[in-house]
Amino acid sequence: MILSKLRVLLLGSLLLIFRSGFCQVMISGQDPVRDYLRLMEIQGQNIQSPIFYYSNQTGLWEGDSTSQESFGVWTDFLMKFTEKQKRGFELIPLSPSVTYNFNSKYPRSYNDGPVWNGRGSTISMNAGVAVKWGPFKGVFYPNYFRTQNQEFMLSSRRYNKSKFSYQFAQQIDFVQRFGDSAYHELDFGQSNIGIEFRNFSVKLSSENLWWGPSISNPILVSNAGPGFLHVDLGTAKPWNTKLGDFEFHHVWGRMKESEYFDNDPRNNKKYFVGASFGYRASFLKELRGLSFGIARVLYKRWPIGGLKPHDVFLIVNNFDSAPDFSPNGGNDETDQMTAIFGRWFFEESGIEIYSEWARNDFNTDLKEFFQELDHSMAITLGFQKTFKASDAFWRFGFEHTTLARPRTVELRATPKFYVHDVILGGYTHKGQPIGASIGTGSNNQIIRMDRFSKTGKYSFSIQRLRFDVDAFFENVGPNGFNESRDIELTFGLGYMRFIKDIELSANMYYSKRSNRYFNPDDDLGNFQFSTTLRMHIFNGVDLNF
Repeated sequence: MILSKLRVLLLGSLLLIFRSGFCQVMISGQDPVRDYLRLMEIQGQNIQSPIFYYSNQTGLWEGDSTSQESFGVWTDFLMKFTEKQKRGFELIPLSPSVTYNFNSKYPRSYNDGPVWNGRGSTISMNAGVAVKWGPFKGVFYPNYFRTQNQEFMLSSRRYNKSKFSYQFAQQIDFVQRFGDSAYHELDFGQSNIGIEFRNFSVKLSSENLWWGPSISNPILVSNAGPGFLHVDLGTAKPWNTKLGDFEFHHVWGRMKESEYFDNDPRNNKKYFVGASFGYRASFLKELRGLSFGIARVLYKRWPIGGLKPHDVFLIVNNFDSAPDFSPNGGNDETDQMTAIFGRWFFEESGIEIYSEWARNDFNTDLKEFFQELDHSMAITLGFQKTFKASDAFWRFGFEHTTLARPRTVELRATPKFYVHDVILGGYTHKGQPIGASIGTGSNNQIIRMDRFSKTGKYSFSIQRLRFDVDAFFENVGPNGFNESRDIELTFGLGYMRFIKDIELSANMYYSKRSNRYFNPDDDLGNFQFSTTLRMHIFNGVDLNF
Protein backbone atom coordinates (compact mmCIF):
# COMPACT_ATOMS: atom_id res chain seq x y z
CA MET A 1 0.00 0.00 0.00
CA ILE A 2 2.78 2.44 0.95
CA LEU A 3 4.79 1.55 -2.15
CA SER A 4 1.74 2.20 -4.34
CA LYS A 5 1.25 5.61 -2.73
CA LEU A 6 4.94 6.37 -3.27
CA ARG A 7 4.73 5.54 -6.97
CA VAL A 8 1.75 7.87 -7.35
CA LEU A 9 3.62 10.60 -5.44
CA LEU A 10 6.74 10.38 -7.58
CA LEU A 11 4.81 10.09 -10.85
CA GLY A 12 2.70 13.13 -9.96
CA SER A 13 5.78 15.16 -9.06
CA LEU A 14 7.55 14.22 -12.30
CA LEU A 15 4.48 15.17 -14.35
CA LEU A 16 4.47 18.58 -12.68
CA ILE A 17 8.15 19.00 -13.46
CA PHE A 18 7.70 18.28 -17.14
CA ARG A 19 4.56 20.39 -17.32
CA SER A 20 5.98 23.47 -15.67
CA GLY A 21 9.57 23.22 -16.83
CA PHE A 22 10.97 24.73 -13.63
CA CYS A 23 12.39 23.34 -10.40
CA GLN A 24 13.25 25.01 -7.14
CA VAL A 25 15.41 23.53 -4.42
CA MET A 26 14.48 22.64 -0.83
CA ILE A 27 17.26 23.86 1.49
CA SER A 28 17.12 21.91 4.75
CA GLY A 29 19.11 21.83 7.99
CA GLN A 30 22.47 20.50 6.82
CA ASP A 31 22.17 21.17 3.11
CA PRO A 32 25.55 21.97 1.48
CA VAL A 33 24.03 25.22 0.20
CA ARG A 34 23.32 26.45 3.72
CA ASP A 35 26.85 25.47 4.73
CA TYR A 36 28.30 27.40 1.79
CA LEU A 37 26.24 30.53 2.49
CA ARG A 38 27.59 30.62 6.03
CA LEU A 39 31.11 30.57 4.61
CA MET A 40 30.20 33.48 2.31
CA GLU A 41 28.81 35.39 5.28
CA ILE A 42 32.09 34.96 7.19
CA GLN A 43 33.91 36.23 4.10
CA GLY A 44 31.91 39.48 4.35
CA GLN A 45 29.20 38.94 1.74
CA ASN A 46 25.77 40.43 2.41
CA ILE A 47 23.85 37.19 3.00
CA GLN A 48 20.44 37.74 4.60
CA SER A 49 20.53 34.48 6.53
CA PRO A 50 18.50 33.55 9.64
CA ILE A 51 20.11 34.52 12.93
CA PHE A 52 19.68 31.30 14.94
CA TYR A 53 16.35 29.83 13.82
CA TYR A 54 16.72 27.71 10.69
CA SER A 55 13.69 26.18 9.00
CA ASN A 56 13.54 24.94 5.43
CA GLN A 57 13.41 27.35 2.52
CA THR A 58 12.98 27.10 -1.25
CA GLY A 59 14.68 30.31 -2.38
CA LEU A 60 17.70 32.42 -1.54
CA TRP A 61 16.77 35.82 -2.88
CA GLU A 62 13.75 37.54 -4.38
CA GLY A 63 14.23 38.90 -7.88
CA ASP A 64 17.25 41.22 -7.94
CA SER A 65 17.15 42.21 -4.24
CA THR A 66 20.54 40.59 -3.64
CA SER A 67 23.59 40.86 -5.86
CA GLN A 68 24.12 37.44 -7.40
CA GLU A 69 27.87 38.11 -7.45
CA SER A 70 27.71 37.80 -3.66
CA PHE A 71 27.68 34.04 -3.94
CA GLY A 72 31.28 33.56 -5.05
CA VAL A 73 32.39 30.41 -6.87
CA TRP A 74 28.93 28.81 -6.60
CA THR A 75 27.10 31.71 -8.30
CA ASP A 76 26.16 29.71 -11.42
CA PHE A 77 24.79 26.86 -9.33
CA LEU A 78 22.89 29.12 -6.93
CA MET A 79 21.02 30.74 -9.82
CA LYS A 80 18.71 27.75 -9.45
CA PHE A 81 17.59 29.10 -6.07
CA THR A 82 16.10 32.35 -7.36
CA GLU A 83 12.64 33.00 -5.90
CA LYS A 84 10.60 34.65 -8.64
CA GLN A 85 7.94 37.04 -7.35
CA LYS A 86 4.82 37.07 -9.51
CA ARG A 87 1.19 37.79 -8.89
CA GLY A 88 -1.39 35.06 -9.00
CA PHE A 89 -1.16 31.38 -8.25
CA GLU A 90 2.24 29.66 -8.52
CA LEU A 91 2.84 25.92 -8.49
CA ILE A 92 6.57 25.14 -8.46
CA PRO A 93 7.96 21.60 -8.47
CA LEU A 94 10.82 21.04 -6.01
CA SER A 95 13.96 19.30 -7.18
CA PRO A 96 13.58 15.54 -6.56
CA SER A 97 16.41 13.61 -4.91
CA VAL A 98 17.36 10.04 -4.12
CA THR A 99 19.95 8.87 -1.56
CA TYR A 100 21.59 5.49 -1.09
CA ASN A 101 23.39 4.61 2.17
CA PHE A 102 25.25 1.49 3.25
CA ASN A 103 26.49 0.53 6.76
CA SER A 104 28.61 -2.61 7.00
CA LYS A 105 28.46 -3.57 10.70
CA TYR A 106 25.99 -1.43 12.67
CA PRO A 107 23.53 1.46 12.16
CA ARG A 108 25.06 4.89 11.83
CA SER A 109 22.65 7.75 11.24
CA TYR A 110 23.35 11.35 12.33
CA ASN A 111 21.33 14.43 11.34
CA ASP A 112 19.44 12.53 8.64
CA GLY A 113 16.00 13.92 9.45
CA PRO A 114 13.20 11.40 8.94
CA VAL A 115 15.58 8.80 7.48
CA TRP A 116 17.11 6.11 9.69
CA ASN A 117 20.17 4.42 8.20
CA GLY A 118 20.25 0.90 9.61
CA ARG A 119 22.79 -1.82 8.98
CA GLY A 120 22.93 -2.78 5.30
CA SER A 121 21.43 -0.72 2.48
CA THR A 122 19.03 2.19 2.90
CA ILE A 123 17.38 4.13 0.09
CA SER A 124 15.43 7.36 0.55
CA MET A 125 13.54 9.59 -1.88
CA ASN A 126 12.09 13.10 -1.83
CA ALA A 127 9.88 14.90 -4.33
CA GLY A 128 7.20 17.55 -4.10
CA VAL A 129 5.91 21.01 -4.94
CA ALA A 130 5.76 24.52 -3.51
CA VAL A 131 2.58 26.62 -3.76
CA LYS A 132 2.25 30.41 -3.57
CA TRP A 133 -0.91 32.47 -3.82
CA GLY A 134 -0.73 35.96 -2.40
CA PRO A 135 0.04 35.67 1.33
CA PHE A 136 -0.56 31.90 1.28
CA LYS A 137 2.46 29.64 0.96
CA GLY A 138 2.87 25.91 1.21
CA VAL A 139 5.31 23.10 0.59
CA PHE A 140 4.50 19.45 0.05
CA TYR A 141 7.81 17.56 0.19
CA PRO A 142 7.29 14.08 1.65
CA ASN A 143 10.03 11.56 2.36
CA TYR A 144 10.13 7.81 1.85
CA PHE A 145 12.89 5.48 2.99
CA ARG A 146 13.46 1.75 3.19
CA THR A 147 16.31 0.09 5.07
CA GLN A 148 17.42 -3.52 5.08
CA ASN A 149 17.78 -3.21 8.86
CA GLN A 150 20.10 -6.19 9.06
CA GLU A 151 20.82 -7.85 12.39
CA PHE A 152 23.60 -6.70 14.71
CA MET A 153 24.40 -7.31 18.37
CA LEU A 154 22.14 -5.37 20.74
CA SER A 155 22.98 -4.48 24.33
CA SER A 156 21.78 -6.94 26.97
CA ARG A 157 18.25 -6.22 28.17
CA ARG A 158 18.21 -4.28 31.44
CA TYR A 159 14.73 -2.78 31.75
CA ASN A 160 11.16 -3.82 31.14
CA LYS A 161 10.98 -2.32 27.68
CA SER A 162 11.58 -3.52 24.14
CA LYS A 163 14.96 -5.12 23.46
CA PHE A 164 15.22 -2.76 20.46
CA SER A 165 15.15 0.31 22.72
CA TYR A 166 18.22 1.86 24.34
CA GLN A 167 18.99 -0.11 27.52
CA PHE A 168 21.18 2.29 29.52
CA ALA A 169 18.49 4.90 30.25
CA GLN A 170 15.12 3.48 31.23
CA GLN A 171 12.89 6.51 30.59
CA ILE A 172 13.84 7.31 27.01
CA ASP A 173 12.29 6.12 23.77
CA PHE A 174 15.56 5.89 21.83
CA VAL A 175 15.38 3.09 19.25
CA GLN A 176 18.56 1.12 18.48
CA ARG A 177 16.95 -1.08 15.84
CA PHE A 178 13.50 -0.75 14.28
CA GLY A 179 12.39 -4.35 14.61
CA ASP A 180 13.98 -7.54 13.30
CA SER A 181 13.23 -7.19 9.57
CA ALA A 182 13.37 -4.65 6.75
CA TYR A 183 11.81 -1.34 7.77
CA HIS A 184 10.25 1.44 5.70
CA GLU A 185 8.30 4.62 6.32
CA LEU A 186 6.53 7.32 4.31
CA ASP A 187 5.81 10.64 6.03
CA PHE A 188 5.14 14.29 5.22
CA GLY A 189 8.84 15.16 5.61
CA GLN A 190 9.66 18.82 4.99
CA SER A 191 6.07 19.99 4.37
CA ASN A 192 4.22 23.06 5.62
CA ILE A 193 1.33 25.41 4.87
CA GLY A 194 0.92 28.94 6.17
CA ILE A 195 0.33 32.65 5.73
CA GLU A 196 2.85 35.49 5.52
CA PHE A 197 1.80 39.08 6.21
CA ARG A 198 4.54 41.66 5.83
CA ASN A 199 7.36 40.12 7.87
CA PHE A 200 5.32 37.80 10.08
CA SER A 201 4.20 34.26 9.39
CA VAL A 202 2.19 31.45 10.92
CA LYS A 203 2.32 27.93 9.55
CA LEU A 204 1.43 24.35 10.28
CA SER A 205 4.46 22.22 9.56
CA SER A 206 6.11 18.82 9.81
CA GLU A 207 9.51 20.11 8.74
CA ASN A 208 12.72 19.79 10.73
CA LEU A 209 13.98 22.80 12.66
CA TRP A 210 17.55 23.73 13.57
CA TRP A 211 18.13 26.15 16.46
CA GLY A 212 21.43 27.81 17.28
CA PRO A 213 24.85 28.27 15.66
CA SER A 214 26.08 24.66 15.92
CA ILE A 215 27.12 22.96 12.66
CA SER A 216 26.93 19.38 13.96
CA ASN A 217 25.10 19.15 17.31
CA PRO A 218 22.48 21.75 18.22
CA ILE A 219 21.49 20.91 21.81
CA LEU A 220 17.83 21.98 21.81
CA VAL A 221 16.42 21.34 18.32
CA SER A 222 18.02 19.68 15.28
CA ASN A 223 17.25 17.38 12.35
CA ALA A 224 18.59 14.32 14.18
CA GLY A 225 15.22 12.60 13.67
CA PRO A 226 11.93 13.21 11.84
CA GLY A 227 10.22 16.54 12.24
CA PHE A 228 7.14 16.57 14.45
CA LEU A 229 3.83 18.26 13.64
CA HIS A 230 3.88 21.82 14.97
CA VAL A 231 2.53 25.36 14.63
CA ASP A 232 5.21 28.02 14.07
CA LEU A 233 4.43 31.70 14.76
CA GLY A 234 7.12 34.32 14.23
CA THR A 235 9.14 36.46 11.87
CA ALA A 236 9.24 35.32 8.23
CA LYS A 237 12.84 36.54 8.06
CA PRO A 238 15.00 38.68 10.37
CA TRP A 239 13.42 42.06 11.02
CA ASN A 240 15.88 44.80 9.96
CA THR A 241 15.86 47.96 12.11
CA LYS A 242 18.22 50.83 12.89
CA LEU A 243 19.16 49.01 16.09
CA GLY A 244 20.00 45.73 14.40
CA ASP A 245 18.20 42.60 13.19
CA PHE A 246 15.65 40.76 15.33
CA GLU A 247 14.16 37.29 15.05
CA PHE A 248 11.46 35.60 17.13
CA HIS A 249 9.57 32.30 16.91
CA HIS A 250 7.06 30.50 19.13
CA VAL A 251 6.38 26.82 18.41
CA TRP A 252 3.71 24.41 19.67
CA GLY A 253 3.93 20.75 18.67
CA ARG A 254 3.13 17.12 19.32
CA MET A 255 5.74 14.37 19.65
CA LYS A 256 4.91 10.69 19.23
CA GLU A 257 6.26 7.51 20.78
CA SER A 258 7.78 4.73 18.66
CA GLU A 259 6.51 1.15 18.59
CA TYR A 260 9.55 -0.02 20.58
CA PHE A 261 9.24 1.58 24.01
CA ASP A 262 6.31 0.28 26.08
CA ASN A 263 2.69 -0.83 25.86
CA ASP A 264 1.22 2.03 27.88
CA PRO A 265 -1.07 4.12 25.59
CA ARG A 266 -1.16 6.97 28.12
CA ASN A 267 2.33 8.17 27.14
CA ASN A 268 2.09 7.77 23.36
CA LYS A 269 2.00 11.54 22.82
CA LYS A 270 3.89 14.47 24.34
CA TYR A 271 3.25 18.20 24.15
CA PHE A 272 6.10 20.45 22.98
CA VAL A 273 6.31 24.21 23.36
CA GLY A 274 9.34 26.34 22.61
CA ALA A 275 10.44 29.88 21.84
CA SER A 276 13.58 31.29 20.24
CA PHE A 277 14.84 34.89 20.11
CA GLY A 278 17.83 36.12 18.13
CA TYR A 279 19.57 39.48 17.68
CA ARG A 280 22.24 40.50 15.16
CA ALA A 281 24.20 43.73 15.62
CA SER A 282 24.02 44.83 11.98
CA PHE A 283 23.72 48.56 12.73
CA LEU A 284 27.43 49.00 13.49
CA LYS A 285 30.15 47.87 11.08
CA GLU A 286 32.55 46.89 13.88
CA LEU A 287 29.91 44.57 15.40
CA ARG A 288 28.25 43.31 12.22
CA GLY A 289 29.37 39.73 12.80
CA LEU A 290 28.04 39.57 16.38
CA SER A 291 24.82 37.69 17.16
CA PHE A 292 23.34 36.36 20.35
CA GLY A 293 20.07 34.77 21.36
CA ILE A 294 18.13 32.67 23.83
CA ALA A 295 15.73 29.76 23.50
CA ARG A 296 13.55 27.73 25.83
CA VAL A 297 11.82 24.38 25.39
CA LEU A 298 9.31 22.58 27.62
CA TYR A 299 7.63 19.25 27.07
CA LYS A 300 5.12 17.21 29.06
CA ARG A 301 2.73 14.32 28.77
CA TRP A 302 -0.20 15.02 26.48
CA PRO A 303 -3.10 15.52 28.94
CA ILE A 304 -5.67 12.72 28.90
CA GLY A 305 -8.48 15.26 28.66
CA GLY A 306 -6.70 17.30 26.01
CA LEU A 307 -4.78 20.56 26.17
CA LYS A 308 -6.04 23.41 28.34
CA PRO A 309 -5.91 27.13 27.44
CA HIS A 310 -3.03 27.74 29.87
CA ASP A 311 -0.90 25.16 28.02
CA VAL A 312 -0.68 27.61 25.12
CA PHE A 313 1.22 30.04 27.38
CA LEU A 314 3.35 27.42 29.09
CA ILE A 315 6.56 28.96 27.76
CA VAL A 316 6.11 32.09 29.95
CA ASN A 317 5.38 30.08 33.10
CA ASN A 318 7.20 27.53 35.26
CA PHE A 319 10.58 29.23 35.40
CA ASP A 320 11.22 27.89 38.88
CA SER A 321 10.74 24.41 40.28
CA ALA A 322 7.56 23.28 41.99
CA PRO A 323 6.93 24.57 45.55
CA ASP A 324 7.83 21.16 46.96
CA PHE A 325 11.31 21.36 45.47
CA SER A 326 14.01 19.51 47.37
CA PRO A 327 17.53 18.40 46.42
CA ASN A 328 16.01 15.07 45.39
CA GLY A 329 12.99 16.30 43.49
CA GLY A 330 11.55 19.03 41.31
CA ASN A 331 8.81 19.92 38.89
CA ASP A 332 7.29 16.64 37.72
CA GLU A 333 4.72 18.12 35.34
CA THR A 334 7.12 19.36 32.68
CA ASP A 335 10.76 19.12 31.70
CA GLN A 336 12.53 22.23 30.49
CA MET A 337 15.71 23.08 28.63
CA THR A 338 17.08 26.58 28.15
CA ALA A 339 19.91 27.66 25.85
CA ILE A 340 21.94 30.82 25.27
CA PHE A 341 23.48 31.25 21.79
CA GLY A 342 26.46 33.31 20.73
CA ARG A 343 28.23 33.81 17.41
CA TRP A 344 30.86 36.29 16.20
CA PHE A 345 32.71 36.33 12.90
CA PHE A 346 35.41 38.70 11.68
CA GLU A 347 35.46 39.49 7.97
CA GLU A 348 39.07 40.72 7.92
CA SER A 349 40.48 37.43 9.20
CA GLY A 350 37.72 35.04 8.03
CA ILE A 351 37.39 33.67 11.58
CA GLU A 352 34.17 32.67 13.34
CA ILE A 353 33.61 31.56 16.93
CA TYR A 354 30.29 30.29 18.25
CA SER A 355 28.78 28.62 21.31
CA GLU A 356 25.59 27.21 22.81
CA TRP A 357 25.20 26.90 26.57
CA ALA A 358 22.19 24.88 27.73
CA ARG A 359 20.63 23.83 31.02
CA ASN A 360 18.30 20.91 31.67
CA ASP A 361 16.61 21.59 35.00
CA PHE A 362 14.48 24.10 36.87
CA ASN A 363 15.91 26.58 39.37
CA THR A 364 14.88 27.02 42.97
CA ASP A 365 15.46 30.77 42.57
CA LEU A 366 17.77 33.27 40.88
CA LYS A 367 20.40 32.91 43.60
CA GLU A 368 20.64 29.16 43.06
CA PHE A 369 20.97 29.72 39.29
CA PHE A 370 24.06 31.92 39.65
CA GLN A 371 25.59 29.81 42.42
CA GLU A 372 25.48 26.65 40.31
CA LEU A 373 25.72 27.71 36.68
CA ASP A 374 27.18 24.31 35.85
CA HIS A 375 24.24 22.35 37.29
CA SER A 376 22.64 20.16 34.55
CA MET A 377 24.71 22.05 31.99
CA ALA A 378 25.58 21.11 28.40
CA ILE A 379 27.72 23.11 26.01
CA THR A 380 28.83 23.36 22.39
CA LEU A 381 31.90 25.38 21.39
CA GLY A 382 32.94 25.89 17.78
CA PHE A 383 35.52 27.64 15.63
CA GLN A 384 35.90 28.20 11.89
CA LYS A 385 38.62 29.73 9.74
CA THR A 386 37.98 30.48 6.07
CA PHE A 387 40.53 31.11 3.33
CA LYS A 388 39.98 32.57 -0.12
CA ALA A 389 42.11 31.27 -2.99
CA SER A 390 42.09 32.41 -6.61
CA ASP A 391 39.49 29.86 -7.71
CA ALA A 392 38.17 28.34 -4.47
CA PHE A 393 37.26 28.84 -0.81
CA TRP A 394 38.73 26.75 2.01
CA ARG A 395 37.32 26.20 5.47
CA PHE A 396 38.83 24.65 8.58
CA GLY A 397 36.51 24.00 11.51
CA PHE A 398 36.35 22.44 14.95
CA GLU A 399 33.36 21.75 17.20
CA HIS A 400 33.08 20.25 20.69
CA THR A 401 29.84 19.20 22.40
CA THR A 402 29.40 17.94 25.97
CA LEU A 403 26.07 16.48 27.10
CA ALA A 404 27.46 14.52 30.07
CA ARG A 405 26.36 15.64 33.52
CA PRO A 406 28.75 17.97 35.42
CA ARG A 407 30.09 17.24 38.91
CA THR A 408 27.05 18.71 40.66
CA VAL A 409 25.55 15.23 40.16
CA GLU A 410 27.64 14.20 43.16
CA LEU A 411 25.77 16.66 45.41
CA ARG A 412 22.21 16.87 44.08
CA ALA A 413 19.80 15.13 41.73
CA THR A 414 20.83 16.01 38.19
CA PRO A 415 18.77 14.84 35.22
CA LYS A 416 20.35 13.39 32.11
CA PHE A 417 19.82 15.45 28.99
CA TYR A 418 16.71 14.32 27.06
CA VAL A 419 15.63 11.94 29.88
CA HIS A 420 12.95 12.53 32.52
CA ASP A 421 11.81 10.30 35.37
CA VAL A 422 8.12 11.14 34.96
CA ILE A 423 7.67 12.12 31.31
CA LEU A 424 8.13 8.64 29.89
CA GLY A 425 9.79 8.48 26.52
CA GLY A 426 11.92 11.57 27.06
CA TYR A 427 12.85 14.16 24.46
CA THR A 428 12.41 12.07 21.32
CA HIS A 429 9.96 11.71 18.44
CA LYS A 430 9.22 8.31 16.88
CA GLY A 431 12.23 6.88 18.67
CA GLN A 432 14.82 9.38 17.42
CA PRO A 433 16.33 12.45 19.19
CA ILE A 434 14.98 15.95 18.76
CA GLY A 435 18.16 17.52 20.14
CA ALA A 436 21.79 16.60 19.44
CA SER A 437 22.08 13.45 17.33
CA ILE A 438 24.88 12.03 19.51
CA GLY A 439 22.27 11.20 22.16
CA THR A 440 21.93 11.51 25.91
CA GLY A 441 25.08 11.84 28.02
CA SER A 442 27.50 11.81 25.07
CA ASN A 443 30.51 13.96 24.19
CA ASN A 444 31.73 14.74 20.68
CA GLN A 445 34.65 16.44 18.95
CA ILE A 446 34.88 16.94 15.20
CA ILE A 447 37.54 18.48 12.95
CA ARG A 448 36.69 19.25 9.32
CA MET A 449 38.36 20.69 6.25
CA ASP A 450 36.41 21.70 3.13
CA ARG A 451 37.29 23.07 -0.30
CA PHE A 452 34.55 24.80 -2.31
CA SER A 453 35.20 25.33 -6.03
CA LYS A 454 33.09 26.25 -9.05
CA THR A 455 32.39 22.58 -9.80
CA GLY A 456 31.52 21.45 -6.27
CA LYS A 457 33.11 20.55 -2.95
CA TYR A 458 35.71 18.27 -1.34
CA SER A 459 35.70 17.55 2.39
CA PHE A 460 37.65 15.66 5.05
CA SER A 461 36.70 15.10 8.70
CA ILE A 462 37.84 13.36 11.86
CA GLN A 463 35.33 12.74 14.64
CA ARG A 464 35.61 11.32 18.15
CA LEU A 465 32.36 10.35 19.86
CA ARG A 466 32.16 9.05 23.42
CA PHE A 467 28.73 7.51 23.99
CA ASP A 468 26.71 8.13 27.16
CA VAL A 469 29.38 9.12 29.67
CA ASP A 470 26.65 9.26 32.33
CA ALA A 471 25.83 5.57 31.88
CA PHE A 472 29.53 4.71 32.04
CA PHE A 473 30.03 6.37 35.44
CA GLU A 474 26.77 4.94 36.77
CA ASN A 475 28.21 1.48 36.13
CA VAL A 476 31.85 1.92 37.13
CA GLY A 477 33.09 -0.49 39.80
CA PRO A 478 31.14 -3.62 40.69
CA ASN A 479 29.77 -3.99 37.18
CA GLY A 480 33.25 -4.08 35.72
CA PHE A 481 32.97 -1.10 33.37
CA ASN A 482 36.31 0.46 34.36
CA GLU A 483 38.01 -0.28 31.04
CA SER A 484 34.90 -0.20 28.86
CA ARG A 485 34.50 3.32 27.61
CA ASP A 486 32.28 3.26 24.51
CA ILE A 487 34.20 5.39 21.97
CA GLU A 488 33.89 5.75 18.21
CA LEU A 489 36.62 7.31 16.05
CA THR A 490 35.54 8.20 12.50
CA PHE A 491 37.46 9.33 9.42
CA GLY A 492 35.39 10.80 6.58
CA LEU A 493 35.85 11.87 2.95
CA GLY A 494 33.23 13.74 0.93
CA TYR A 495 32.79 14.85 -2.65
CA MET A 496 30.07 16.88 -4.39
CA ARG A 497 29.94 17.68 -8.10
CA PHE A 498 27.71 19.91 -10.23
CA ILE A 499 27.03 18.37 -13.63
CA LYS A 500 24.76 20.76 -15.53
CA ASP A 501 21.38 20.38 -13.77
CA ILE A 502 22.47 17.44 -11.65
CA GLU A 503 23.99 17.64 -8.17
CA LEU A 504 25.87 14.46 -7.25
CA SER A 505 27.48 13.84 -3.87
CA ALA A 506 29.25 10.91 -2.24
CA ASN A 507 30.58 10.40 1.29
CA MET A 508 32.69 7.63 2.80
CA TYR A 509 33.30 7.07 6.52
CA TYR A 510 35.29 4.49 8.39
CA SER A 511 34.44 4.18 12.09
CA LYS A 512 36.31 2.19 14.71
CA ARG A 513 34.04 1.69 17.72
CA SER A 514 35.62 0.28 20.87
CA ASN A 515 33.71 -1.35 23.75
CA ARG A 516 30.35 -0.93 22.07
CA TYR A 517 27.55 -0.74 24.66
CA PHE A 518 30.34 -0.83 27.30
CA ASN A 519 31.19 -4.40 26.31
CA PRO A 520 35.00 -4.92 26.24
CA ASP A 521 34.55 -7.82 23.83
CA ASP A 522 32.63 -5.78 21.25
CA ASP A 523 35.03 -3.83 19.02
CA LEU A 524 33.79 -3.19 15.48
CA GLY A 525 34.92 -1.36 12.37
CA ASN A 526 32.07 0.07 10.32
CA PHE A 527 32.32 1.22 6.71
CA GLN A 528 29.64 3.72 5.65
CA PHE A 529 29.03 4.90 2.10
CA SER A 530 26.31 7.29 0.95
CA THR A 531 25.54 8.99 -2.34
CA THR A 532 22.84 11.52 -3.26
CA LEU A 533 21.51 12.50 -6.68
CA ARG A 534 19.50 15.71 -6.82
CA MET A 535 18.02 16.87 -10.13
CA HIS A 536 17.42 20.55 -10.94
CA ILE A 537 15.49 19.93 -14.14
CA PHE A 538 14.51 22.49 -16.81
CA ASN A 539 15.26 25.65 -14.88
CA GLY A 540 13.85 28.85 -16.26
CA VAL A 541 10.05 28.80 -16.55
CA ASP A 542 7.48 28.43 -13.79
CA LEU A 543 3.76 27.68 -13.83
CA ASN A 544 1.86 30.90 -13.11
CA PHE A 545 -1.87 31.56 -13.31
